[in-house]
Amino acid sequence: MATGTFDPPLASRTFLPSSSSLSSPSSAPNSHSKDEASEQRIWFTYLPPTSTSLNDKEGGRDERVAEVWTNLPLSPSSTPSSSSSPPDSAWHALPLLPSAAGSKLFTASLPLPKDGGEWEFTYRFRSKEGEVEWLGSAGGNGKIVVSSVSQDQAASGWNGPEGKEWTSPPAAGTERVRVGKFSRGTEGKEGNWDVEMKREWIGLDGWGEREVEGLVVEQSSRTWFAPRPLPRSSPSSILSHLSPTFPAQLLVLRFLPCQTDPWTRYTVLLPFSTRQTCAALVGVEGGEKMLLRCTKDAGGAQEGHLAIAWGEEGDLQTLIERCVAAARSVLSPSTSISSPSPLASFALKPLGACTWNALSRGGQTDYSATSLLSWLDSLRSSSSLAGEAIKTVLLDDGWQDTETYIDFSVGAGEGDREQGERRALKSFQCSMEWFDLDESSSDADEEGKEGKRTSVSLDSGYEGSPAVGRGGELPSQPREGVCVELREVVRRVKEMGVERVGVWMTLCGYWHGLHPDRSLADAYTLRRFTVHSAAHPSYNGHIYLPAQSDLRTFYDDYFSSLRAAGVDFVKVDDQATVDCLVAQEVGEDEEEGATPDAVSEYRFAMLEAMCAAAIDAFGADGIIHCMAGSPRIWGGSLGIVGATDDGAISTVRNSDDYFPDAPDSHRWHIALNAFTTLLSSALRFEPDFDMAQSAHEFGKAHLALRAFSTAQVWMSDEPGADLSGWEPLLAMTKQGVRVLQAGEGQIGTVLEGSVGNDVLGRLNGAQTGALNVGLPVASAKGARIGVWNCLPADRLVDQRLTTTIDSKDVADSLRSVAASGSGSFVLVDPATLSATQVDSTDIATASKLPHRLAKPLVQTQVAQNEANVLTVAQLFDLPAASSAKSVKIACLGLLDKTVGLAAIRSVEIISGKKTASGTGQAAETTVSSNASSGTASAERLLGSTSSLSTQSLTSSPNQTLIRPLSPTDRSSFPVPQGRVPFLLAYFAGFFRSSIVPNSSTSTSTASSRTPRTEIHSLARDILRQPVRTVLSEIKALVSFSIFTVFWIVGWRSNGTQRMIEANPALANASASTPAQSTSSDLSPEHKARLCIELEYLSDRLAFYVSPAPPSLSSLRLFLDGAPIDASVLHEVSSDAGIVEFQVESAWKGLKSQEGAGDGGKSQASEMEKPWVVQVDFAG
Repeated sequence: MATGTFDPPLASRTFLPSSSSLSSPSSAPNSHSKDEASEQRIWFTYLPPTSTSLNDKEGGRDERVAEVWTNLPLSPSSTPSSSSSPPDSAWHALPLLPSAAGSKLFTASLPLPKDGGEWEFTYRFRSKEGEVEWLGSAGGNGKIVVSSVSQDQAASGWNGPEGKEWTSPPAAGTERVRVGKFSRGTEGKEGNWDVEMKREWIGLDGWGEREVEGLVVEQSSRTWFAPRPLPRSSPSSILSHLSPTFPAQLLVLRFLPCQTDPWTRYTVLLPFSTRQTCAALVGVEGGEKMLLRCTKDAGGAQEGHLAIAWGEEGDLQTLIERCVAAARSVLSPSTSISSPSPLASFALKPLGACTWNALSRGGQTDYSATSLLSWLDSLRSSSSLAGEAIKTVLLDDGWQDTETYIDFSVGAGEGDREQGERRALKSFQCSMEWFDLDESSSDADEEGKEGKRTSVSLDSGYEGSPAVGRGGELPSQPREGVCVELREVVRRVKEMGVERVGVWMTLCGYWHGLHPDRSLADAYTLRRFTVHSAAHPSYNGHIYLPAQSDLRTFYDDYFSSLRAAGVDFVKVDDQATVDCLVAQEVGEDEEEGATPDAVSEYRFAMLEAMCAAAIDAFGADGIIHCMAGSPRIWGGSLGIVGATDDGAISTVRNSDDYFPDAPDSHRWHIALNAFTTLLSSALRFEPDFDMAQSAHEFGKAHLALRAFSTAQVWMSDEPGADLSGWEPLLAMTKQGVRVLQAGEGQIGTVLEGSVGNDVLGRLNGAQTGALNVGLPVASAKGARIGVWNCLPADRLVDQRLTTTIDSKDVADSLRSVAASGSGSFVLVDPATLSATQVDSTDIATASKLPHRLAKPLVQTQVAQNEANVLTVAQLFDLPAASSAKSVKIACLGLLDKTVGLAAIRSVEIISGKKTASGTGQAAETTVSSNASSGTASAERLLGSTSSLSTQSLTSSPNQTLIRPLSPTDRSSFPVPQGRVPFLLAYFAGFFRSSIVPNSSTSTSTASSRTPRTEIHSLARDILRQPVRTVLSEIKALVSFSIFTVFWIVGWRSNGTQRMIEANPALANASASTPAQSTSSDLSPEHKARLCIELEYLSDRLAFYVSPAPPSLSSLRLFLDGAPIDASVLHEVSSDAGIVEFQVESAWKGLKSQEGAGDGGKSQASEMEKPWVVQVDFAG
């Protein structure tokens, strides 16, 4: 029988600092108060098997209790167990209890001892009858070793590298950062030179004999970086796991706690390249050394560079960022070493559509312009949000004019072929096989008849692609002219509602460069290059490229031609091929005396010319860098040399391709992207995780990951595929439907607690676990934690993985949000609708203290083909409107979206203000309910039928009852809140028209509640949540019946003057009369509201309220200043205190009421304003 998972495991040895060492003044700068230190506890956890719970055993009920059996003391001051030990340090049992009601996470804890010592523990099950089942074996107990040494005392053995080679960067904040410069020694020599990294330089001889594990990001393929864990080893052998073949761009050494130093330490090494020298780290075959491999790229000082930073647990991401900043400061001394600030503005991105997997099936088949347009038509006509969201299209490989030629190689090196096919670029036109449109419908006929492959006007004739674009004036007339066929395809694509069209190419034009016998050979001086890769010999051979003097002209011509055809951006692939250029030959037809370009200088010149030309033609955001995994690029031209400006952001593919048909590739793709972002985010790249498909077995897992980056999200679903899987990533904005993803320049990265786990299950004996990725959402004062299961199937039970989220995971996910001094938070799992409050003290201490002292919070399960994304939101104290009591409230964002917290632009508590109408407006906030998207897509959304749009009506929850003039006056008939009461009242003949809201700005165009809309709404909710809907309707029916009885006997509600329209003229007159202010309506100055600014909308804006409100009517909602009826609130989980606000339906209801009064005036200014939601409590 499976026993589940216990942590810490048996036979393990856990090293911890004592509570006295935590409170020692010498623990600065990471010291904590004595009170905080005394509260630290050692936690034990138990997770039952995924297929059963603790109480399930062979179909019956198992009353066994899991227990910790230990001699750890019950009070902090006790010493290890011995004959003279106090009674509380003797062996005793500690039950593992559910962390919350109904939870499958069982926990127990004991105080962290004050003094050093060694204790043991084991686990057992105890039945109701007292029978005990022991786990483990003799001599297999776990051990807890507590050390009294302080953090600073333990770290005093090593304080960074020393020697004449090492200097502090010329910037502030360099006390734990050094940069090493290593000269070649002899000037003018070509080729590589190696510098051995001394062990004392990287801390291997400074922090004692302790176990070390690591993470290396290396160029394991010709064009990609990939992270790889280094197995747990001794300091003397850890370097033997480095590859002598694959150059490393980042090395993280993780020194595990030991008895003399119970803290986790990090050393981070980042080699970086300059214009003159490329540098990377490599191992030594069969040895235990590490080399800095340097390669000359240009004249000048021949120096290899390496940045080193060191620190403690909780510092990993900061250390990598410091290395990057230190490297940049060497090239630009003015560069700050502090972390980059979030972007000042962030454009909401639409969904992109790429042809690669959808039409080319990953390069296996050809596609054409006709199939492209047919595919886009099917996408755009989809009823899902994806159809509205697609505004960007990328034409991937297959559109260019290419041709195959034979490379006859003589005397080539190992791995080359004597004869090989090379497919190269013929011209700047598109393939005529690809352009299969009916020419009778093309406006390119006349130009085509007169030699459309000759130079033509740069003006494409399409108003969206003017001759002068973001890059300024075109450099010159392109030698090959404008491709009118491509221009025609782009025109038709944009006529379908697409705003931006991009095309794919490679750095060399095409995979094997330019064709030596076609038109481009006449336009540019082509030279033959020898390409060679020692690690990947299948690529070896020859290609033709422009001479260095023609490089900038070539790229200017190509990009200006594309721009004139209407193209808005380019995806430049195979950039790391520059590493394979080893020799150049002068052409036979060149002038006498011509000499080859220095290949070392050519590499950098090629990258520089391409980037400069692309920016000139398409703007700074007009290029996607792909297959650029090279130390020359990430650690040089793009990441270091070209990125000294804090505002420079480059979109860079973060990993190898998405392979939909390779079943085992998906878990690798997800894990590799999550780990690689440790480096790419520090380089301030915008990491592109590649395209994905929603209608795929692993679609949910892939799509969730895409939302954790700020880069354009690309879909590549095949024609006819179900696109509904994209809904969790899409939401309505004032610009139309957009992708709801990470914003403000913050990228999801693997949490530090997962760095030491073997998340892919590829190391023997290593600790496995879930992949946890944190995404801070500063605008919402919270974070998202994504959990993926990347283990192989043979490591799983029922294909699922159970894991624990603790206070350190929460602290690490918040990063700068927690550092800003925020208060307590709530952790919500949307999958189970569980909520757990996390105290601010736990967060403040968890990030710096050992992981074993982190408090376990929740248990979650995840399958291989899914992801579970949890929400961390800040708690605010909000006073009730009519009492001295206060409640805690947190805005959870859009609960039906993957990163719904990112929908929030800002959240804060604001003071109320008395107004003429009596509603509590924010004194410092100007809101408007007249916002309009102004786009066709938004208009379609506004015009669509909403099941609850007619329920989004203004009302006050505080209604008083007074005697009516006449009990037969149906204008005072109580408003039915539910759908069933509405239908009963309607067919009973009490009303036949619309509900009139109480607003001086209301018009006669108020939205009507009809039987059709109510039945549609009721049916939808019953299908989605039958039990909750039935209970809600019963409650509404009972309430309506009670108010109906009051109405019949002569009472009526006048608190808000909301009436049922019996007489349209009378109702309209009532609606146009301002409501009289009452004291119950006023929001006093000393009261407060939670104010949320939203960039996105859906019908599941969620709030966590503690204690849970006794009635939803106690919550008062305001949308853009207008009070909203409580009927748009739904209680999702009464136990957890989670309620939802159907804000999108409420907004549509308000817009339908106000639309007729707009008078067609421009709403451009409103498009930039967020929606404003305010919440307070009636009592």
